[in-house]
Amino acid sequence: MNDIELHNQIKEMREIAGGDSADDVQIRTAQRCMIIIDELQRRLNAVTETPRLSLMTTGLFNARIVRYGDQYGNGRPGRLHEAVEPIVEFFDKRYPHTTFGQFVSSYNVTTLLDDDNPENGLCLDGGIPSWQLSAEQFNEVKKFLRENAFSS
Repeated sequence: MNDIELHNQIKEMREIAGGDSADDVQIRTAQRCMIIIDELQRRLNAVTETPRLSLMTTGLFNARIVRYGDQYGNGRPGRLHEAVEPIVEFFDKRYPHTTFGQFVSSYNVTTLLDDDNPENGLCLDGGIPSWQLSAEQFNEVKKFLRENAFSS
């Protein structure tokens, strides 16, 4: 069903009430509502079934954008991201603890994009010397986030 057909279904629902008994109007209105609900559900499913995984690799790390409704959290399934603002998770790809590697850290996307100094790197974990991004890698990540984090 395209947008015009959906609009016509709604328009016909408004016209149904002309001169019929209340029971007939209720039945036909309910039938039309079910058609519209089914169509809207189909459209919603089409959107949510589209993979929205956004992943990039830089150096030792996989950086993964997590949007509203995506599973997240140390690479373990089950937790859904319920905030509007996306986050980015970093994984050390050398260690196959999850599909993306070993979870290192996560940040709100805007926190990283607020850093506008191209000479800054990013320490992902102060306890492990290799878990940091060089300035070049951090700039790649910020470019990737600007281009992909807020798109659907």
